[in-house]
Amino acid sequence: LHQRAGMPRDAVSELHGSVFREVCRNDACPMGPTPSDRTFHRAFDVTSTKPHNGRHRHRTGRRCDACGGDLHDVVTQFGERLDDETLKTATAASEASPLALVCGTSLKVPPASTLPRRSGALVVCNLQWTSQDKHAALKIHARCDDVMLAVCGRLGIDVPEYDPSGDPIGAEVVRRGGKFANPNETGGNGVADWDGKIEKTPGKIEKTPPMIRNAAAVYGGGGGVADGPQGTPAKGVEANGDDSEAYASPETGEGRR
Repeated sequence: LHQRAGMPRDAVSELHGSVFREVCRNDACPMGPTPSDRTFHRAFDVTSTKPHNGRHRHRTGRRCDACGGDLHDVVTQFGERLDDETLKTATAASEASPLALVCGTSLKVPPASTLPRRSGALVVCNLQWTSQDKHAALKIHARCDDVMLAVCGRLGIDVPEYDPSGDPIGAEVVRRGGKFANPNETGGNGVADWDGKIEKTPGKIEKTPPMIRNAAAVYGGGGGVADGPQGTPAKGVEANGDDSEAYASPETGEGRR
């Protein structure tokens, strides 16, 4: 999604791989000496037609155009080791970042789940509880689209409507009968003031997103109160107290002292 939105490939660390890439593992392939030289970028899910399981589970069933060798997907399965260089790059980027904004992940699987805390500050956006909530400077119970639209509005970044005809993957989805939702229709694209007001943005749909309408829970940073069952204050803890353990998981109770 990042690359399809315009991010350069070398600016994104795909820790668990991508279903839109397959690689030739033949080091003697004339395409080049490194895996990146021998990578094929596709407009379809390369894992959808895999003929093998077990020890051949990464073979996609296609062959390299240059050497005829088997092509393999680059998806990291559970129990497999992450690519060392990709993890090294992601770790360095995290440590150099003053802020990590984590959207829509439960942050349960290491080592990826440990990277955001290497940044200067952690902000978690999720409708549910995550394992890193108690370490976050701010927890936002809202939809990722709404949060990112508000952030872009605050930064003065226009979010254009997605045109699948200009995206090979999107065009293929449409060709097969799929549809895409316009985020500007599902949330707000106004500019969020710190007092919770919305400044009208010309030409945009002015609908107050949940992140502005609801109170966000601040963990250990001033005693914000969560709105709704997620981030419910643990028993015996004052909701307005400045306590980094003030919120417990509604599913497991984790977060209680």
